[in-house]
Amino acid sequence: MEFSVSSDLLAKYLKSLACIICIKSYKDIHFCWWRRQANKECGCVIAKIGKKEHMKHLIEYGEVYMNTTEFFRNHKNPEIGDSFEGAMYIKDGRVSTFRKNLFFEKLFCVLNLSEIVSKCNELPYSRCYNDYVKEIIIRYHLSELSGFAPGEEIFMVVIKDVQEFNCRFKVACNKAKAQIVDNRGILYYNEYKIKPDTHISPFMKRQKYMKQNEIRYLVKKSNNIPLVLHLGSLNDIAFVATLKDFSIDLIMPTMMAV
Repeated sequence: MEFSVSSDLLAKYLKSLACIICIKSYKDIHFCWWRRQANKECGCVIAKIGKKEHMKHLIEYGEVYMNTTEFFRNHKNPEIGDSFEGAMYIKDGRVSTFRKNLFFEKLFCVLNLSEIVSKCNELPYSRCYNDYVKEIIIRYHLSELSGFAPGEEIFMVVIKDVQEFNCRFKVACNKAKAQIVDNRGILYYNEYKIKPDTHISPFMKRQKYMKQNEIRYLVKKSNNIPLVLHLGSLNDIAFVATLKDFSIDLIMPTMMAV
């Protein structure tokens, strides 16, 4: 029997995804932990979204392009840039102090794909719908996060063995003489409720970005240009696909193994 869903119902669930992926905020909660420890232990599948040529370089050569914190602070695309990047202290919803030498900080940002799929399964009545509908919802969500213009073809590299990726990342950083700070999931905060004396780390972002489910790699190198690492081919631990070809089955075996 062929499965079908009305456009109104689908639109409702597409809009619901952003709400479900974002943990409900309460008046007395200023931070959302978002399974940070699980991210730290690599118990997830991560994905990088980008243009075809960039994703080809990532999968074939392990080319990791890391832009500066200053770049992201000044980027005008709301899904890419954030004027609060580099904040050290916040008062009354505004940045009162920025960290120094933001050009020295190099960032590689990926999506926690396991978390996105998991949260999709928490949609109201999600058990009533098959993977086909869930995949449509996830594709819609990922396209919203990509920052791409409507109609642009979106490619993604899905990294299944995150622990091995991290090992190769560390080796590449050592070769480039770059200092590894850390890699972990983002901690989200409410800029209007946070205390002025709270130190904002590079792994903290405003609550409005919770839908990104971001895992961040941060390294430092004393120059004002992007850092390009070469990890070698990732074909043995990752695969590349277009967003329209995304399937839960592609990552489910890995998710079940972690």
